[in-house]
Amino acid sequence: MRAGGTLRVAQASDITSLDPWTASDPATLTVLRQVYETLVDLEPGGFRIVPRLAERWAVSADGRVWTFQLRQGVRFHDGTLLDAAAVAFNFERARAFARFDLGTLITSVVTPDPATVTFTLRAPFAPFLATLATPSFGIVSPTCLRQGPAWATPATHCAAGTGPFRVEPGAWQARDRITLTRNPSYWGKDLSGTALPYLDAVVFAAFGDEADRVSALRAAGIDVSLEIGPSSLAAIRSDPNLAIRRRPSADVSYLGITASAPFDTPDVRRAVAAAIDRSAILQTVYAGDARIASQLLPPGARKEDGRGRRLSERLRDGAVVSIDADRSPARPEAHGRSHRRRPRQDRAPRPPAAGRGRLGRRVRALGCRAALDRRPGRRARRSRRIRRRRLHQPGDARAAAPRARRARRLEAF
Repeated sequence: MRAGGTLRVAQASDITSLDPWTASDPATLTVLRQVYETLVDLEPGGFRIVPRLAERWAVSADGRVWTFQLRQGVRFHDGTLLDAAAVAFNFERARAFARFDLGTLITSVVTPDPATVTFTLRAPFAPFLATLATPSFGIVSPTCLRQGPAWATPATHCAAGTGPFRVEPGAWQARDRITLTRNPSYWGKDLSGTALPYLDAVVFAAFGDEADRVSALRAAGIDVSLEIGPSSLAAIRSDPNLAIRRRPSADVSYLGITASAPFDTPDVRRAVAAAIDRSAILQTVYAGDARIASQLLPPGARKEDGRGRRLSERLRDGAVVSIDADRSPARPEAHGRSHRRRPRQDRAPRPPAAGRGRLGRRVRALGCRAALDRRPGRRARRSRRIRRRRLHQPGDARAAAPRARRARRLEAF
């Protein structure tokens, strides 16, 4: 691959700010994720959490304390060293306007040493890592943040992150374009050890009209256009000089219904859902370039648990998750013996014990309550087979009768 050159990218709008913590629109976040980096990230083309500014992390057994070990030797574009104090400064500053309620969710941000940051949560929060991977949590140089709000405007002289590209003074021409230049001190390398990024610069230009973006593409005025709608796909496919590059999407379109009369009745809502011709919408609105959704989670976010069931179907915030004790790498007592005795009929059966072992700790770390499904495990099934064989051996019928009754009671469970 030849390094160097400038990539020209067209977007539907200009950016609104250089502050990732206050940004929410796609155009701004697309640009700023080239400048600022988060503690963790999503793998390219997928939804798996991978390290970024944090090399590794750990969570406590109760899911409330998260500890991150920072990458060493990383500096912001202005020369400031990335350390735990810089990360803590970003989060403390953003308590009032972060993408989720930091003021109540994160009770403390502690820096035991320059390379360690510890977050203590008010309660377990299952998507904590996934939230930190969004561009809104990009770490900004504390030197810039202390200069006041002007650092995030077109007049900035200090919008420093740790990313592969940097913002030079005058790079942002409001309502027109922003030019990002290569960070020569970037820490990242590709799999072959070549320093990243490959490009010298990236220009993000604002084209409010989709037709203008397509025209600029066909005239080679730009190299890449984002946010191309279904109506333009036919024209692009017909041009041999253009190519469509697909990527995993987290977009889900749906009809929201307020649960007020007459829609407070589930049957009415089901009737509305049944009356919608989703196939017609797929063809007329999306030109067939979409997929009929079965739920709100996009396909890439629905990981399987190894037994063909989606984790998104099993794990819910606050849900009780049943763990198969026979498959859990738990302590010996986690396999339990409750299946050997029938509960007394004059009282309700005892509720299942809290989830134990490694799998139980992982589920609790996701913010879910765990319970053991005490179905007969491998040892119990083997014990039943041995008992059955003994019943067929010659012997005193009176001695075999109690064993038969015990076997029937066992088999009932």
